[in-house]
Amino acid sequence: MKHGKGTIMNSSMTGQVRFVSVLAAVLLVAECAALAGGIPEPGLTMYGVIKNDIGGARIRMSVGTLTWTIVPPSGPAVTLTTPLQNINDQFSYVLQVPFESAVVGVAASTNAVQMSAVAQTYNRTQVLVGTNAATIVTSGAGTFQFSNADRASVQRVDLQVSARLPDVNGNGMSDDWELTYFGATNALKGGASDDWDGDGLSNLKEYLAGSSPIDPTSAFEFVDVQKVEGGYQVKWSSQAGRYYRIDRSRDLKANFSPLVADIPATPQANTYTDATATNTGAYFYRVAIQ
Repeated sequence: MKHGKGTIMNSSMTGQVRFVSVLAAVLLVAECAALAGGIPEPGLTMYGVIKNDIGGARIRMSVGTLTWTIVPPSGPAVTLTTPLQNINDQFSYVLQVPFESAVVGVAASTNAVQMSAVAQTYNRTQVLVGTNAATIVTSGAGTFQFSNADRASVQRVDLQVSARLPDVNGNGMSDDWELTYFGATNALKGGASDDWDGDGLSNLKEYLAGSSPIDPTSAFEFVDVQKVEGGYQVKWSSQAGRYYRIDRSRDLKANFSPLVADIPATPQANTYTDATATNTGAYFYRVAIQ
């Protein structure tokens, strides 16, 4: 009887050992699955302005989808998407580029870029805004280098597209812009000549200026002109993605002519010193959005 009991006990223990072994194998497989895709690393944050220069208006875009493909020196490309936004009336997007460190025996994920201990050069010229190809306008930003030492980097990369935006009511303001700010394309006080926020600028002028039509503190304004060493300094409020032209005249009522053009915005305000205003008498200036 004792021998029989001992045999039964040994058989039972063997079954338990086998069960534990199977359980350990299941846990090991589960751990490997959890590691699939490598170890997440602090990656690269990109942000910037996207302007649509259709018709020469250079409108800052804030509605739509940005699709960006990052191409490493080897291995598969990674395609990322993010919605466009109105960020502080200055910028159009923020995009997180995830990086990860490889794990031996584990396949790389398809939505993250592989981290390297030495700097690698990545191409990022494949960009779409909606279905329209975008061009990188930030100098030298078509490629970037990244390594372990560059974790959690932040870079500004501005883009430009040339696309006619839907405008079903033909009021000169894109439907997406009207929906973003007014909630409809036919909203009360949302017409081109209306002034939703009562700041003295029509909704159409706010659209062209890149300012917010629902915020009275966001406006295109001539701030000041003052005498400084070397000439006269002109100051005005500005919005990211815009370009400006300054006209000058010796007569307030007439004869304004271009003084300087293609001045890029430096939000929240731009300044320009007219070093040619050296003669005696009055000088008058006006600033225009290009």
